Amino acid sequence: MKLISIAAACSLMGIVACSSAPPSGSPDYEVDSKNQTSASKDDAPPADDSTLNPTPGQQDPGSTAPADPPKTTSTFTGTLAATTAVPFGGTPYCKYSVTLKTVSITITKVDGGDITAAEVKDQVNETAIMCSYPPMKPADQVFTLKTATSTTDGGAHLEFDGAGTNQPKTDLIVDLAVKDTGYTATAKWHRTDQGAPLAWTVNATVTLAKN
Repeated sequence: MKLISIAAACSLMGIVACSSAPPSGSPDYEVDSKNQTSASKDDAPPADDSTLNPTPGQQDPGSTAPADPPKTTSTFTGTLAATTAVPFGGTPYCKYSVTLKTVSITITKVDGGDITAAEVKDQVNETAIMCSYPPMKPADQVFTLKTATSTTDGGAHLEFDGAGTNQPKTDLIVDLAVKDTGYTATAKWHRTDQGAPLAWTVNATVTLAKN
């Protein structure tokens, strides 16, 4: 039997419905459609699942790292009404004595850590001894922490900066030793704006208790 194309058969038979059939010589429509569908799936790029499955150890960019817990601190304070009077001066100057009054020491320490702040206040009081020249008027002094060095016994060595308004100019160091739940502070003030015999050094011990 002689085979004829689908288009020729439709023409001979006068079937209108065949007008939508693919032209003669075209590949089978159903088979071609399946091939195209399969090809489109094969050509599609693989889905990027990196955002769904991040690399182990890699932090999700949308997450926030937990903040470090705040450090807790403790404050220790101590006061002293007055230090022992210290004499200074002498030939060729008058003789004087100096007393530091209303001494207060405050330190702030990170629990289980270092000292982060400290302040010392006092009032300088001079007295003239058999001298026609009056002594300096009482003057308030303020010192703030410059450096703090921890010691092996749990204490610390503190060095201070004096305020620019301090009179007279004075250096201050404080050594802390642990005592019960607080400290014993051994303070040393030394006048620096005069040489001997007008320079003086005052020592005092103040007990610091935890607030």
